[in-house]
Amino acid sequence: MTFQSVPEAIPVGVAAVLSGALAVFAWRRRARPTAPAFAAMMAGETVWALGATLEPLVVELPLKRLCIDLRLLGTFAAILALLAFLFRYTGRSRWLEPRRFGAICAPALALLVLAWTDPWHHLFWARLANEEVGGAWIAIRTFGPGFWATLAYCYALAAVATALLARAVMRFTGVYRAQAAVMLFGVLLPWAVDVLDMNRVWGFVPIDFVAMSFAVTGLTFLPGLLRFRLLGLTPVAWAAVVERMHDAVVVIDHEGRVAVLNPAARRLLGRPDREVLGVEAALAFGDWAALAGRLERIGDQPGASIEIDRRVLPGEDPQAALDHCLAYLNTHVLAGTPVVQERPFMLTRGLADEHNGPLAARLGEAIRKHGGPGRPIGVPYGTDAPHYAATGCPTVVFGPGSIDQAHTCDEWIEIAQLEAAVEILYDFAASGW
Repeated sequence: MTFQSVPEAIPVGVAAVLSGALAVFAWRRRARPTAPAFAAMMAGETVWALGATLEPLVVELPLKRLCIDLRLLGTFAAILALLAFLFRYTGRSRWLEPRRFGAICAPALALLVLAWTDPWHHLFWARLANEEVGGAWIAIRTFGPGFWATLAYCYALAAVATALLARAVMRFTGVYRAQAAVMLFGVLLPWAVDVLDMNRVWGFVPIDFVAMSFAVTGLTFLPGLLRFRLLGLTPVAWAAVVERMHDAVVVIDHEGRVAVLNPAARRLLGRPDREVLGVEAALAFGDWAALAGRLERIGDQPGASIEIDRRVLPGEDPQAALDHCLAYLNTHVLAGTPVVQERPFMLTRGLADEHNGPLAARLGEAIRKHGGPGRPIGVPYGTDAPHYAATGCPTVVFGPGSIDQAHTCDEWIEIAQLEAAVEILYDFAASGW
């Protein structure tokens, strides 16, 4: 192995180190929903930049080819991980289902195999030769059909990522808009640099300008990670939650004006958005005298107290959910208005199904034996069950009665339901579990 001096590779090496540091930073926070994808994206950029750093430094063509293949692997890993990150970040997790995301990844695998087997068919590189340029040995490429297919595939994925982020910038507010804007810049810069480099705007330079741009995007991601908490605060997609609710939801700003409506609220009011948005809430709801009277006083209140009941899903971090609520409040109140929160009454995880499947199945059999449906369902109320499950103990919640009757002044259970629960539990215990 012979090395040569190419000072232009130094900035690319810096980009590799910075991308690697961000990958480690994200991986240490991998319990957060978007952190694994972000770590994979930065790891892909690290591999990409590392291959781009080593290629001009080595002399032998086989080693240069190995570095080029390494760059291509990093390219696919980075852009696919970016897409996975954005699918989760923008509330489109259904695209991460194995069948769908596997279909997106399949062309990358085929193109990667095509590139790695290029010496036998020359479909990726029509020509790849070592030539001396300016006193250094440089791998000169002539692009084949496989390369152009790779370029089209990567540009298509980059276009999807750009569209998702541009839509997020327009729809999100506060800290989430800042997060999306940082990510949008991080996607657009390498894409723009690659377009300029492919058109030889800077002439022939034996380094990868796109990999070099990772140093800039890495520095851009730092405020997104540290100040805007890109990994810790993930926006809840409005369209996926509030707009699908059957109940009317109206967001009123600090001046008492209508800011946002969901479809149910639009149907309730029976007027187009242009007649409602920006209008004082008391006027917008003038047909409901009692409600309008309360809304009139919104702008005059020197202070307000609200209670937020935020239920977490299995696998969701309750501290991250709390941070999300606090960040939302701090970015939507009037500038300079202090926000004080009390200690949460309860901060607990949802009951995950990780260790509970066999136990739930056996209990379901006992329930069906006595005429019940016996199927596991999720419920929105809290119990002590997650604490037991956290120790690795199989845990399910089962009992007679209805949650609607629990914790009321006249809490009660029908005797027949209590007797049925006793029989079910007896048969379950006798089954030898």
